[in-house]
Amino acid sequence: MTPLFENILVKRDAPKDTNNDWETVVKQDNVLTGIVIAAGPGTPEWPDMQCAVGDHIRWHRNAGESVNYNGEKHLILNERKREIIAKL
Repeated sequence: MTPLFENILVKRDAPKDTNNDWETVVKQDNVLTGIVIAAGPGTPEWPDMQCAVGDHIRWHRNAGESVNYNGEKHLILNERKREIIAKL
């Protein structure tokens, strides 16, 4: 899958249990960090993409669109819409 324009494809990080006293169930959809798998080339209006393949990033809670890629849930984010908060 190759994102177009200023879109990026992200594989979410695995949920982590931060509570050692008892088992905590964390939904995959609540994870807001991941690795960039593919990035679009940008557009004439947005030529310099800030995220590249391999970057570890964080995004807004309701950002992006879920997609299935290679049998796993991934997320497509739009860099121009400022859905990405930071590189980690």
